[in-house]
Amino acid sequence: MPLAILILAVVLTSLVSAYLSMRDYRDLPDRKHPYSLFLIRNLANFTPELLKQLYDDAKKHGIIISFERLFKGNQEALVIYAPKNLLDNYKELLGLLELEDYHEKLKERDVLSWELIPTSAKHNPLAALQESVLRLSLKNLSLKDEEQLIFQIVVLAVESKVGQSFQTSLRVAVVSAELSRRSELAHGVDGIFSRLTGFHKQKGAAKSSQSYGLLKKRGLVPKEISKFILNSESLIKLLK
Repeated sequence: MPLAILILAVVLTSLVSAYLSMRDYRDLPDRKHPYSLFLIRNLANFTPELLKQLYDDAKKHGIIISFERLFKGNQEALVIYAPKNLLDNYKELLGLLELEDYHEKLKERDVLSWELIPTSAKHNPLAALQESVLRLSLKNLSLKDEEQLIFQIVVLAVESKVGQSFQTSLRVAVVSAELSRRSELAHGVDGIFSRLTGFHKQKGAAKSSQSYGLLKKRGLVPKEISKFILNSESLIKLLK
């Protein structure tokens, strides 16, 4: 093989490897800030205005935050994963209750997890979505007592032309001991998100085990790799 072709092949291989490494890169919460999981009990105060205040506090220190809507059987909850000192100012306002991380009790073999991305900029059902519609639609999946659904939104406050915004990563996981039920629930969840939000499963996405690993770590896709911006109003529509 001529030397020039060999050099070109090496360069191309290096570029492809670098691209794949960047594509799979995720920012993780900074462990120098003690993080914990909190139940949000006062949902009446969980509003776009509160998120805008939280935006200001988080942006000062570049803090990653995870909001997670959890369903188990006929029960549901909204939790937040963030540094304890950041949430001190919101403890009474949101009725925060510190929890043990629920991932400690899950069996990975029972979990099917994937990432969501927008379908296109032109197709945006989220703009017309009313508050609580997504939550109630997911609740209507009729989970069995030990089955679970996790909807995770990991955010980082960023500068934007449209004002206060968040770089966002969305993940979903269904939990069931039955393989057929995991597939059935995943199909139902995909349909709900596609219809109501325009979000869909990422093509060529990581395996479920990799996605679940990122869900547990609350990993964020940086905007330099894949820009996915949502504002406070959109986050409330998705979570409340």
